[in-house]
Amino acid sequence: MPEVTVIATIHPKPGHTDDLIRKMQANVRNVHEEDGCLHYTYHRGIDDPDALVVIERWESEEHLAAHAAAPHMKAFGELAAEHRAAPSEVVRYVMVDTDGDPEKSHF
Repeated sequence: MPEVTVIATIHPKPGHTDDLIRKMQANVRNVHEEDGCLHYTYHRGIDDPDALVVIERWESEEHLAAHAAAPHMKAFGELAAEHRAAPSEVVRYVMVDTDGDPEKSHF
């Protein structure tokens, strides 16, 4: 089963970005402790500080599905709802093997 990379684009309401990041930070340890979590980080836009993305890597689709169904993620979704202007856009990927420097071809 291939690893799964997820890019989730989050759309905060104007003026709510910092509050949403605080709630995300309060939940990150729960995610990092999940079985199958290989990478889970938040990124804020340089040109648009209200642009947020989550970059994730999971051992498998099954691990990703368990993450989505985890009680702490459901609780986070309820807490974050007041700060979101629209639902997150979530896109799943599998990594394409590349030639070149192996240290720079995988995260």
